[in-house]
Amino acid sequence: MDYIGDMFSLKGLSYSQYLTSRKYDRGERHIKNLFDGLVTAVEYAIYLGVHGSIIEFGTGWGLSTNILAYANKGASQHWDNPCRNMYLLDTFSGMPKPSHEIDKNQKSWIGGEFAGLSALELSEVLEKHIPSNNIKIYKGLFSETISKIPENEIFAVIHVDCDYYHSAKEVLTFLFRSKMVAVGAILIFDDFNCNQARNDLGERKAWTEIVKEFGVNFSFVRAHSVSGSQFIIHSYM
Repeated sequence: MDYIGDMFSLKGLSYSQYLTSRKYDRGERHIKNLFDGLVTAVEYAIYLGVHGSIIEFGTGWGLSTNILAYANKGASQHWDNPCRNMYLLDTFSGMPKPSHEIDKNQKSWIGGEFAGLSALELSEVLEKHIPSNNIKIYKGLFSETISKIPENEIFAVIHVDCDYYHSAKEVLTFLFRSKMVAVGAILIFDDFNCNQARNDLGERKAWTEIVKEFGVNFSFVRAHSVSGSQFIIHSYM
């Protein structure tokens, strides 16, 4: 009997009995999947010495940001490393209406979604995990704020929750062109499979173009919840 089979046998349950005894809870599964993916990403960067900070594009209600900060603190303490800086970019007023023609062709978002925590509320949440001097919050459209990131900064963990093609392409172009993506960086897309996982829309299209334009050599790591994916960056031009 395999290992999973042994576990079920020890509990005195068959597969069918185990599954029928559990109530399906999508919210619980979503949080668990996000937690596992984001914590492992930060642990990877800290434990294996990938240089650089953590950056998130799109903070919304702060769920993923909170998990990243939790992992930043815990993994840094566990492996006796200083906390990584965290750069957090959002409008803090919800998604803008789609402006690029490609984004107007998708049906997932119309603008106004994810008007979650304010910048102050997000900072207060994160300060429960990491020192305030490690928190860098930029309020506004990505096009208005991304150029404010210090020129010498580099990122080990990059969480792209931009949703739109144009936004994802804009921030990734800036990071790769500015050589801010560390060798070995882990790149996380939150909405990679949205729009029926079409390659001509959203974050998928943005990533396909970035790979071609910058000659990105990368490896697929894992699915990130239902809609996302994670990649490790080996090299780029």
